[in-house]
Amino acid sequence: MSYLLTKRINLALNIPPLHQALQIAVYDEYRARAFYQKVIDCLGAVTPFINIVEAEKQHIAALLPLFSRYGVYVPVDDWYPQIDVIPSFKENCELGVAAEISNVQMYEHLLGYVSQPDIRQVFYNLQAASLNRHLPAFRSCVSN
Repeated sequence: MSYLLTKRINLALNIPPLHQALQIAVYDEYRARAFYQKVIDCLGAVTPFINIVEAEKQHIAALLPLFSRYGVYVPVDDWYPQIDVIPSFKENCELGVAAEISNVQMYEHLLGYVSQPDIRQVFYNLQAASLNRHLPAFRSCVSN
């Protein structure tokens, strides 16, 4: 399932693009949640991480009903043990900026492969949250 890590639809696979898109989206949200939780575990309940980890949980909750609706296999959330964090608030904020930019780009790519209005709406909503809320919060913590 290398497409989960590359965050790119692979048309050569015997997995429908719609399935790949949903799996990529939730797997990336798992990764974000694990990273932000690890930062909290390392540095304490600091903002913006404490707020954004809760938002990531909501993002996952928004995606999961689509898996049952479209008969898609939900990938295992195996990120937390794989995540290492630096014990530096500012550096983790910088990593947060990069992660949210990557998330926005990922949804832009995935939107090109789905036509179902409900999936498109969830993807747009999650992309907007990254662009309009998470990214500015991390940029603010980098500059402060």
